[in-house]
Amino acid sequence: MVLEWAVRHWIEFVKQVEQSSGYQKTPTIPDVGFLLHRTGIAVQMALPQEKVPVAKKHEASQALPEIKPVQLISPGMDDYKPQSLAEILALLGDGGSSED
Repeated sequence: MVLEWAVRHWIEFVKQVEQSSGYQKTPTIPDVGFLLHRTGIAVQMALPQEKVPVAKKHEASQALPEIKPVQLISPGMDDYKPQSLAEILALLGDGGSSED
């Protein structure tokens, strides 16, 4: 219904797109890609205003979630820093071999 309306009223539709978005290079003939990127405008124009649902605005909560401490899964490894590629691979269980 909306697509059909937009195609039948193409000039009216593209003029509204130009006014509402400032977009000046509108196609002179119906273009599906152009229409699909601006379906919101087409819906507002095609449907009677009383039938168009108004989207509710939702605001994010200002409260931050409580931060819980993280438990390390490898006790005793807090300060360990691998010194070579072989040590990193050994941590990954690769046994130190690097085959690409």
